[in-house]
Amino acid sequence: SSPFGAVDIVRDYQSLLKPALLCLNDGGVLLATNHAPGVDAAEWLEACARCADKAGRPLAAAPVVVEPDADFPPRPGARVEAEAADQRHEPAGPGAADGAPTGTGTGATAAGEGATPLAQGGCPHLLKMAVFKV
Repeated sequence: SSPFGAVDIVRDYQSLLKPALLCLNDGGVLLATNHAPGVDAAEWLEACARCADKAGRPLAAAPVVVEPDADFPPRPGARVEAEAADQRHEPAGPGAADGAPTGTGTGATAAGEGATPLAQGGCPHLLKMAVFKV
């Protein structure tokens, strides 16, 4: 990629993230997003944290995962999976059987225990968003 070319958000998200992190003052925050269907949410969060460390701008806190509003379009097939689970009277989505949250909803939480479906890899849509603080 060139300074004005496209960034490969699947294989080289760091080329986009690093310059943005370097623009932040201490205590600054960055809202990062990724909508590529081939990118696992948990792996993306980890790659972002590694990129921040390598850039000399380690994260001051765990990323805060931001879920889009409930009316945000689901990833292709997510609605079909949920309807099929409803017909079988089963919880839909990864982790649903153990009571883990699976639907979209407005809000934010730190990644980890009690985290949103995005951080758990059960993202029902393509949009992944997180706030990083340096």
